[in-house]
Amino acid sequence: MILDTFKYHHNPEKRHVLPSLNSNPRKCCKQTLLIVGGQNARISSEIAIYNADDEKWSTYYNLSNETAYFSAVVLNNKLITMGGSVNAKITNKVSCFDLVTKETTELKAMQQERHLFAATVIDDQVFVIGGQNNEEESINSVERYDLVTNTWTNVAHMLTPRSYHAIAVVGKDIYAIGGGEDSNSHLNTMEIYNTEQNKWTAAPPMKVKSDEIAAVAMGNHIYVIGGCNWTSAIRSVERFDINSQTWTSVACLPEPKQRHKAFAFDEKIICVGGADSRSVLKYDPVTDKWTNHGSISEPRSFFNLLVPPTYIIKNE
Repeated sequence: MILDTFKYHHNPEKRHVLPSLNSNPRKCCKQTLLIVGGQNARISSEIAIYNADDEKWSTYYNLSNETAYFSAVVLNNKLITMGGSVNAKITNKVSCFDLVTKETTELKAMQQERHLFAATVIDDQVFVIGGQNNEEESINSVERYDLVTNTWTNVAHMLTPRSYHAIAVVGKDIYAIGGGEDSNSHLNTMEIYNTEQNKWTAAPPMKVKSDEIAAVAMGNHIYVIGGCNWTSAIRSVERFDINSQTWTSVACLPEPKQRHKAFAFDEKIICVGGADSRSVLKYDPVTDKWTNHGSISEPRSFFNLLVPPTYIIKNE
């Protein structure tokens, strides 16, 4: 039971294949989130802890950098930050922050400079997907990082260049959703990367074209939440059924959100922050309703929302 619970918390991409109900999170377990970076009136280098159970917020560490639009993942007790923009210059720099010792080291740089991209971890390897280059063009390149060998490898390109997009992980498949090909386009397309076959395939498109969205995989569904549709933030939420390959509109957000993040916890979806937003919202797929679930310390957009191992970041 302990091992299954560990797998559930630290391998979200494998939750749907875990063998029993023992792998569901226990109600008494406090879930911790890391909110890393982002911006509102200023660029933030803060690593902040948000406790989704008691709605408390605190600063864990300050990375003391001026990087915007970067992506981050947690792997083997390490916070790996990648790419982003420093003084309007897009970088391929990669850094590793040890969540236990709080020491920072430099890792092998990505092969391509990028910001406004998506990243995830599957089988202890990091995948970075799309984004924009120094010409502010959306790109379709994808790279894979191996922490053991400290090497980056180019893998199959996406079918469509994307930035401002979202990804969701189901098993060993990565779903790249929405975004934009350029500043004048919004996408409703979705494509799937099979990490074992190193191949992208097209999937049914969403109903609404949008970028700056959040996406969450939960069970046999993927939820796409909010976003921006040309001129303003939107409230729409769509659910993709992996089995039937169909999209369905579900309850809209109580407020428009863009540049926000979301995650699955205890069979609910928690939606955090966004442009000019401090709110934290909770969605129950059983009742198809959104409710307020506290707030973060300040509005924050283009941040990273990560679930660290609970034995590293302790809730007091």
